[in-house]
Amino acid sequence: MPEQVEVWSAAATLPPGLDATALAALLAEDERARLAGFRFDADATAYLLAHALRRLVLARRLGCTPAELVFRTGPRGAVALDHPQAQGLQASLSRSRAGVAVALADAAVGVDLEAVEASRADFELLAPWLRWEAGPPTRGPAEFFRHWTALEAFWKAMGVGLAQDNPPLRCETAGEDILLRFATGEDALAGRARQLDAGPGAALAVATRGAAPPRVVHHRIADARGWQRLQRAPAGAADLPP
Repeated sequence: MPEQVEVWSAAATLPPGLDATALAALLAEDERARLAGFRFDADATAYLLAHALRRLVLARRLGCTPAELVFRTGPRGAVALDHPQAQGLQASLSRSRAGVAVALADAAVGVDLEAVEASRADFELLAPWLRWEAGPPTRGPAEFFRHWTALEAFWKAMGVGLAQDNPPLRCETAGEDILLRFATGEDALAGRARQLDAGPGAALAVATRGAAPPRVVHHRIADARGWQRLQRAPAGAADLPP
């Protein structure tokens, strides 16, 4: 389990003054091909920002250029970084029309960001995967997406993603965290998820395995200047954009 998790997030819209062409130039050929295939501009923008953000924060951490980074996709869709200096560094990515997010840690980590939409807030959708220690929480869109993002982020941290055959989890709230245990088997914590502020209309959770709570550092990119400072940041820089 990691001692510290870094989370970077931003709105999924291109802020005035940010050069989309320069961001697209950071991507690999297969990423640019995928970018060109989106039907809707909103989805293309979210994809561009999420994948550029992942390359920028990883390059800064590893002391390389964004173009040097190579990602491998596993049999169940998990993406791993192929870089000689990674040394166990893990990255998780999430995107939606509400925002984009990347989480970095020196152990398994997962992140999920969703738009909070009342029309999708159906607690029956959670029933196959979640059991509540003290009964279901107060129902409402915000609480639904708090649990949905926690669930998605946890299974990303497990390296498999959310799927129909995932075993159910027991969950309880502890302050700003949701604690997760497997519904069958030992009582030890399987992991925990923490909700972070992703702005109005969005829900953002970061999850780690095990019981120990990591220190979570959240960097929220608010405008084009934040993106530009990240693009210009020297490798290994200690100063971070706000």
